[in-house]
Amino acid sequence: LLHGKDKDGVAAKWEALQEKLATGGPVQQATGIALYRLTPHPFSASNYLFGLTKLQLAPYVAGTAAGMLPWAAVYAVLGASGRQLLEQGEELGQVFADLSSALEGDVEVVGKVAAVAVAGAGLVYGVRSRLIPAAPGASADDDVEVK
Repeated sequence: LLHGKDKDGVAAKWEALQEKLATGGPVQQATGIALYRLTPHPFSASNYLFGLTKLQLAPYVAGTAAGMLPWAAVYAVLGASGRQLLEQGEELGQVFADLSSALEGDVEVVGKVAAVAVAGAGLVYGVRSRLIPAAPGASADDDVEVK
């Protein structure tokens, strides 16, 4: 898909991602998708890219659901708050202003939760890769020396 002059850049990173998704177990795949879904980005592009990987459907669906749940909760609360303000007689412009300021705080909270989740997953992955020896037939890059 991505070949040519960019072999050391995007194409190399894409190939590394494909390899990790193809060789990871269902929990690792779902965790990766969940962490990716926590970050704000254009989902339509990532949906197409994930469709090009050897990712199984169940980890994809589970990771997507887990990663998008915090965002769904934020937007549901904002919608309920907006409706309540409108029913109390607030002007539409003021409702949008109030929701905008509330959203900034909620996005900051979701961002911090995502950062903690990414750091925790990275720590768990790092510790596990140091403690669990590589499987037979793994590539030289996957070899981890147990001390």
